[in-house]
Amino acid sequence: MNALVFLMGGSSVRYGKNKLFERVGDRFVWELSFDTFVSTMLMDVICVVVDERIRESISEKFESAGYTSKVIFAAPGRERMFSVLNGLEALVRMQVENVFIHDAARPLVSSQLIKRVWDCLDKYQAVVPGLKVRGTIKRVSEDGFVDATIDRTALVEVQTPQAFRFDPLYRGYRRAVETGRLFTDDSAVWEEFCDGPVFVCEGEAVNIKLTYPEDIRLVYAFYD
Repeated sequence: MNALVFLMGGSSVRYGKNKLFERVGDRFVWELSFDTFVSTMLMDVICVVVDERIRESISEKFESAGYTSKVIFAAPGRERMFSVLNGLEALVRMQVENVFIHDAARPLVSSQLIKRVWDCLDKYQAVVPGLKVRGTIKRVSEDGFVDATIDRTALVEVQTPQAFRFDPLYRGYRRAVETGRLFTDDSAVWEEFCDGPVFVCEGEAVNIKLTYPEDIRLVYAFYD
């Protein structure tokens, strides 16, 4: 069984309002990537991690589109890693073999990228999409001076969706939470607590994360 943990629990502090409910065409931001995942027909179940106060309003979308049988819910945590663990906990009794994790704030993920990640799971237990770093990277001290220029040759910026074998990731997240450390990336949990390498497949430049108010203009441009 394949599952998706679809993260909608962020606070949108840097954006200034709930960015997932910005309108893009005739849909909300969160609907764009959700619909793309559904269109691939790869997911047997989707766990939407979202605040209970808005769960009822988005449930109408699932009912009208006939997704009800695919969707379950989990509550968000105070940090992203706790939201992911809550989503995994909701799936733990469903005999899930592979789990995808995606931030709803990346609305322009394509079905091609999702399938690319999926194809890589045939060979690897952990897969993330990534883009080579294009610009010059410098490490800067606290007082604003350059400490070093970093060789970018082997650097990539990772994206979601990330995909993993379910059982080791779930155990890894349980261990991560027990340490009290904060992890903001799923593959970082795998690297630290699970066996086996993380494979990086090619990401997409348009798969941007909506973080600041000006980012919505990029979404509009790429969506059109």
